[in-house]
Amino acid sequence: MLKVNIRRKGAIMSKIIQANFNGQAMHFTTDAWFNATEAAEKFGKRPIDWLNQDGTREYITTLADMLKCEPRSLLKTKRGNNGGTWMHPKLAVAFSRWLDTRLAIWCDMQIDGLI
Repeated sequence: MLKVNIRRKGAIMSKIIQANFNGQAMHFTTDAWFNATEAAEKFGKRPIDWLNQDGTREYITTLADMLKCEPRSLLKTKRGNNGGTWMHPKLAVAFSRWLDTRLAIWCDMQIDGLI
């Protein structure tokens, strides 16, 4: 079940979509960015632990090269309401796989639906 909330920050409006995985809320933006901090907390992990792995750094660098963007543009961090580390849709599934295989497949399906 998807639930859309509209959040205002200054003049910028963003839509946050709530989807439930095994009865737990997970959040995406309408352009499929994934709240990695929120998901990781539900599995007793932290995004920084995944981001600091050699394989992850290589994956992000290669993905950025193929997308012709800066690696740092694939992550957004935000404090406060709906804060945390938000990941580009192309990173979300790889990150989710580190958390839980079923979450990764579910996440992939959610992103397909959003895109």
